[in-house]
Amino acid sequence: MPVLPPVAAGGHRRWAGPWGSALPLFALLALAAVTALTACAGRSTSVTDYGHKVARTALTLDSTVQIAVLDAQGVRDHKTLQAELDVSLEQVASDSSSTVTGFSAVLPPDEVAVMLQQRSEPVFSSTVSLLREARVRAGRGDDAGLAALLPRLKDADTRLTALRMSVSG
Repeated sequence: MPVLPPVAAGGHRRWAGPWGSALPLFALLALAAVTALTACAGRSTSVTDYGHKVARTALTLDSTVQIAVLDAQGVRDHKTLQAELDVSLEQVASDSSSTVTGFSAVLPPDEVAVMLQQRSEPVFSSTVSLLREARVRAGRGDDAGLAALLPRLKDADTRLTALRMSVSG
C-alpha cells in the first residue's frame, strides 16, 4: 500500500499507485483513442453494421463511466488531487458527449435499426447527463455529492454493458 502524504483540511491526497501519476493521463489518452475509433457519421449499411456502431458507442461510453467511477472512488477515499479530478471529469464529459453526437449522426438503415436506436439513445443520453453531473459536482468541490453518484455510475455501467451484450450477442 502506498504511503500517502498528509493533507490540508478539505484537500485531496494524491494516490500514486503502480502507475504513478501517469494513470489519469494514460486513461485519458486511451479514452481519446477509443473515441476517435468510434466516430461514425453517415448512413449505416445494414442493421448488423448499425448494431456494431451501437455496441462500439456503448463500449466507449462505458470507458468514460469507468473513469468517472475511479475518480469518485478516489474522492471518497481521499486519494486524488482536485486539479487531476477536474481535468479527468472534464475530459470524460467532453468525450462522452462527442461520442453520442457522433452516434446520433448515423442514420439507421431500416425499421429494425430504428427500434435499436430508440432503445439505445435514452441509455446514451442519460449516461452523458450523469457524467456532466459528476463534472459539475467535482467543479464545485462537492466531494460527498460526487461520491454519492457512485451507485448511479455503476448502474450506468451495468446498463451500457447489457445494451452492448444484447447487440453483440
